Amino acid sequence: MHAIITDELIPGSVSERSKDYFAALIERYADRQVDGVILGCTELPLAIDDHNSCLPLVDSVVALADAAVDFALGIDAG
Repeated sequence: MHAIITDELIPGSVSERSKDYFAALIERYADRQVDGVILGCTELPLAIDDHNSCLPLVDSVVALADAAVDFALGIDAG
């Protein structure tokens, strides 16, 4: 996973093989009753999206941006 991130995603390209790797990894965890996947690395959405994931995804960049906007607008997430 680290090699894919550093060798492909950070430079801005991703192979179909790497997309397939992540999709298969997510499938393995789905078989273990996992409910969703947090994309904790900002580059992961380049390889994983709703089209190749069998589980719901949480994109950490989107989640942080949403929280920043709520904070700026004074919206309590409580």
